[in-house]
Amino acid sequence: MSTCVLIICRGKTMLPFSKPPKISGPLHSAFRAFARNEDGALTIFGLLLLIMMMVAGGFALDMMRSEAHRAQVQYTIDRAVLAAAALDQEQDGTTVVRDYLSAAGIDPDSVRITSTDTGTAKTVSVTGISQVDSLFLGMVGQETLEFPVSSQAREEEVELEVSLVMDISGSMGGTKNRNLRTAASDFVAELLAGREELTSISLVPYNDRVNLGATLAGYLPMSNEHSMSHCVVFSDAEFRTTGIEAGTVLQRMGHFDKNTGNRNRPGEVEDPNCELTNYGAVTPWSNNITNLQTAIQGLGAGDWTAMDLGVKVGALMLDPSLRAPMADMISDGLVSADLGGRPFDYGTEGVRKVLVVMTDGVNTTQWDLLDALKDGPSGVFVYRAGLTAPSSVGGSIGGNDDDDDDDDDDDGVDWNNGNTDNGNAWWKQEARHNWIGYDADLNGDGNASETETFYSIWSDTFDAYWVSHLDAYYSEPFGGSDAIELSYAEVFAALPTNYIDSTLLSGADRATRNKFDDAWTVIANQRIADDNLDDICSAARTAGITIYTIAFQAPSSGVTAMRDCAGPGNAANFFDVATLDIDSAFDDILASINRLKLTE
Repeated sequence: MSTCVLIICRGKTMLPFSKPPKISGPLHSAFRAFARNEDGALTIFGLLLLIMMMVAGGFALDMMRSEAHRAQVQYTIDRAVLAAAALDQEQDGTTVVRDYLSAAGIDPDSVRITSTDTGTAKTVSVTGISQVDSLFLGMVGQETLEFPVSSQAREEEVELEVSLVMDISGSMGGTKNRNLRTAASDFVAELLAGREELTSISLVPYNDRVNLGATLAGYLPMSNEHSMSHCVVFSDAEFRTTGIEAGTVLQRMGHFDKNTGNRNRPGEVEDPNCELTNYGAVTPWSNNITNLQTAIQGLGAGDWTAMDLGVKVGALMLDPSLRAPMADMISDGLVSADLGGRPFDYGTEGVRKVLVVMTDGVNTTQWDLLDALKDGPSGVFVYRAGLTAPSSVGGSIGGNDDDDDDDDDDDGVDWNNGNTDNGNAWWKQEARHNWIGYDADLNGDGNASETETFYSIWSDTFDAYWVSHLDAYYSEPFGGSDAIELSYAEVFAALPTNYIDSTLLSGADRATRNKFDDAWTVIANQRIADDNLDDICSAARTAGITIYTIAFQAPSSGVTAMRDCAGPGNAANFFDVATLDIDSAFDDILASINRLKLTE
């Protein structure tokens, strides 16, 4: 059975069919060729990429234009607030900022300006939006690009306390020393100019010791073994604090000469371990540019290096434990009255404490007398012949006195020196004060050659006195009761340890010789000094002291010591000067501690 379907379309009858009519011939071939043809496909893809690149490039260009404009606005408002916040700026802060913005082509009304002035402090702040019309991002609906800008500056009358710790060791000679003196002189002048009543500077030169100087030492609690020199030493524990506790007495370095041999005559210490004069002495709490520059220009170079001592004394000059001595110096007219109340307590508002430390080397060795030989009776007796007739000392040890009552011993020495006048009682006091001179005219008659110095030194080994010029032991010192026993401080202030050992005790027992030859000791080597330096730098930072350090053509260990002293996280406070241009380091430090700065 078959089924037929009749389709009528718009009045026409069509025959039934199950498939569309098949196209054949030339038209069919053309359609098939077009479908298979791939020419032009990459062109379309390239056009799409080009459009995307143009959009990305336009975005980058808009961002660059916006960033350039933002940087210009930020730079302008930074300069504006710095100028407006200066205490010596007479115009209103808002007016100054608006003038800066107008001059740069920036609408002053596009930012918000805040200015406060208390008379002793001025703060100016600016906030706003950097806005740029986009060139390309409008295609994606972003007509403008906006970025926030802000800046704030503050200047206040800060009370500034500074310790300038300078290396004057032997390696700092020549051009290095000249450049340092120039840079340091300029530094103190710039720091004090116009701010003398607000700034105090303590100059602390150091080599392998620190010379406090006669003036400052006279106001500090110093031990009194002697007063011939004024260096100070510290125990390891004292490097862990910046100040000194109430009742503490600073230990004076022994005054002694360990270097000079037989070249010097008796009574002349040629090379004392602590400087006898005020050369290189600490200049305390000064606001006088001329005085500070004069002290700086007088500095030379010599001896070894003790950075720990320099930093310790520098920190001490900033510590409130020295407020009473400073007050006394103000009362006596030695420190400006403008600086009253210093050193201020740590953390006092409006006060900054700054420690500037420089070196060109590494810590080396430090020396001092043994504690047991710093003072007290020494067993060394001195007699000045020609001043009076001493009593006889009795017989010699191991010899025979001829008992002929001529006061001569077997060596033919007249111990009375032919002088039978025992009435000059004044001579003992004179001898004690003047025996150091070799040919001193002690009785004032103009004849120095009449006097001669004789030494007798007690020996524990023989329980007797070694008399140097007689080369023998005796039961009493030469000169008998008229001989004067010196303290250790007096002995070492006048006679080098090597001279005592090799000359005065030549021929004496070894134990007695060693006692004086080994009278001094090493109190710090490099390791100990490095540890002490770490301790005092850490104590200073903890107390609130800002430390700036300079390694001036220093070896690697010196560079490390200075970097560590500035402290972790304070890389900007450390300056490694590899050339002779130390000026640049001081300039950067000056800029860093400048009282006017951006606070945002």
